[in-house]
Amino acid sequence: MKKRLVVACVALMSGSVFAGSDIGNSKLETEAFSSKQKAYEAGYQLVDELNEMSSGALAHQFKLNAHSDNIQDVELKNTEILVQEFSEKQGTIKYRAQVNVSYQYDAKDS
Repeated sequence: MKKRLVVACVALMSGSVFAGSDIGNSKLETEAFSSKQKAYEAGYQLVDELNEMSSGALAHQFKLNAHSDNIQDVELKNTEILVQEFSEKQGTIKYRAQVNVSYQYDAKDS
């Protein structure tokens, strides 16, 4: 059963405007859960979904196509899952997973 996992994607990209390999980082967040365990499970499920994505789907997920139409070969390099504890009202604690993703991609000359 697929859940709506990605609430926000903030792409923090570094690199140059020239052709070649660049490295980027993104933070993805899951929805809120009532336990840390469920938040971690959702984070790992999100990582599994990212690992199954094609290069084109990853470029879309990380909004790389908005910067250039010549993005190719997006490859995940590292993922890290953190669980954030938060409260929207007094007496209620919720948890969400934050997945930090490092990736490498190739930009082709026009």
